[in-house]
Amino acid sequence: MIVPMKKVWVLTSARDEDRSLDHLGHVGVLHLQPSRERESPAAASIRGELMILDRAVEICGGDSRLPVPELTEQQIMEKARRLVELMALIQEDESRLAALEQAQMESPAALSVDPSSLQMLEQRNIHLNFRRALREDIARIPEGLAHAVVASEGRELVLAFFTRDETIPEWLGRMDLPMRRPEETESLAEAARGRRSRHESEVKNLRDFSGSFEAQRAIHENRRIFEEARSVLEHEGPVSVLAGYCPSNRVKEVQEEALRAGWAVLVQEPDRDDPVPTLLKPSRFGRVFSPVMKVISVLPGYREGDPSALLAPFFALFTAVLLDDAGYGLLLVLAGLILRRRLRTHASDATLLILVLGAATMIWGALRGTWFGLEAASQVPLVRALSLDVFADPEQASAVTLRLCLLIGVIHLSAARLLTLVRKWPSWRVLGEAGWVCFLWGMYGLIGTLLLGSPLGWAEGSLVVAGLTTAIVFTGGGDRGSASAADYARNIPLVLLNGLGSLSDIVSYLRLFAVGLASQMLSTAFNDLAAGTVASGPPWGWLGGAVIFIAGHSTNILLAAMAVLVHGVRLNLLEFSKHAGTEWAGISYRPFAFKSRGVWEGART
Repeated sequence: MIVPMKKVWVLTSARDEDRSLDHLGHVGVLHLQPSRERESPAAASIRGELMILDRAVEICGGDSRLPVPELTEQQIMEKARRLVELMALIQEDESRLAALEQAQMESPAALSVDPSSLQMLEQRNIHLNFRRALREDIARIPEGLAHAVVASEGRELVLAFFTRDETIPEWLGRMDLPMRRPEETESLAEAARGRRSRHESEVKNLRDFSGSFEAQRAIHENRRIFEEARSVLEHEGPVSVLAGYCPSNRVKEVQEEALRAGWAVLVQEPDRDDPVPTLLKPSRFGRVFSPVMKVISVLPGYREGDPSALLAPFFALFTAVLLDDAGYGLLLVLAGLILRRRLRTHASDATLLILVLGAATMIWGALRGTWFGLEAASQVPLVRALSLDVFADPEQASAVTLRLCLLIGVIHLSAARLLTLVRKWPSWRVLGEAGWVCFLWGMYGLIGTLLLGSPLGWAEGSLVVAGLTTAIVFTGGGDRGSASAADYARNIPLVLLNGLGSLSDIVSYLRLFAVGLASQMLSTAFNDLAAGTVASGPPWGWLGGAVIFIAGHSTNILLAAMAVLVHGVRLNLLEFSKHAGTEWAGISYRPFAFKSRGVWEGART
């Protein structure tokens, strides 16, 4: 369910706007509506200091258990800046050390050249170059090309070439010319180590102020929130106006605070075009799908309605068909129970999702008679009693599963159209949505004929024709069902195009059948491989077979889980949403509220 919102204006004296914002921030229910994008210099400055404090807390590791020394805010910020600066210097020294050590490893000591000597050679038009070559390649060097062996590394030699205008062969490996002596390089490295040691010692001392950095960050975070709220204030002479949205059931809190603080408050219904934020209060069934919506960061618009109660059961059904194994469902249920026991109240929605998906997969797999893809399991009396006879024959089972996937798709899309119908009520356009429902069921029969060879009855054709005709007449007309002949003519191509799209959407649900079949085949393949390993003889055969069985099915479960995230989510958020008219363009409800209590006193700028 989407929580109803009210549009609220708070009017206060410009002289008291800071105090009013302070009170509103502690009430923490008003989602502010900026009239234009802007950021004050104070907010920009606070944001910069907050980045420094965030980095300082990160360096300290967030150990806020340390005592908070008595420091002024200026002292805390100086120490935070120094800590960030020191870490940058340490990283700089480490990079310098790495470069020096790499140069020492790659360049033999014999390659060290005094820059003054090199300059003297250049003045005489003599060029010094170093190259790498194998011992057996020495004979390939052209005669007359002056060179000397300066270092040896196994089969590889380092050669120095003295040239004027001669060309050195390209097949010789190039080397960078070191411009420092080894002792100079070592001196630079030692200096870098000394600086790093001193900086690390100072960092260790500054970490004692972790608690101060944490406390100051909380104050700065509230300052940032305060300044962002101040930036959206509108001024009408001596009056400051703040506009926003508040959940209907919490408007009373703002009104009560207004009585205490002496504000004027105006409450109205939002206009049709207002950017109203969305606050979801999931139903009991909708809670199952809420973790998925959080992971993929989608939110329905305020006036789109909350479809999660419809999406949740279908998502569980999609998961069951994609996993297609009661054994996998059993593992999911066990995992959900363990997590629920360990986490208790934490992540309760996520554990509920795992339990529901596992239970749905168990039921589907039990009806299909598939338990870890084991052929022997299907002969167990209890498994045979739970499974349906229609799935006993593999060829018949495939045909039935394919038709069930199409049926699931038509029901899913019909539910989306009925949801749109409810939203449009009592407009004449609801008849257009009813026509689309008829069309979907007619196409279900037509696709069944094309794929499975089932006879096409008069009912399917009638539903297709009646559905398209109704959609043409009532989708393009006005709310009172009136339209000119030209309107109907312009609407025909659009309706036909949407009809082709609906046909494609129904066929898209066959991905459930395809992925489920692939999961079955992988299970069988891993089982056969494990059985073959066991047959090779004890004792390693049993151990190898167990490893293959566990690793194989773990891989299959992982691949199936990825398929659920890709295909299960896609069918809900693409095919369903297109027919339900849900664009997932919601604005998240973010009330103006201070992050931490008890840290604001004396912190307002």
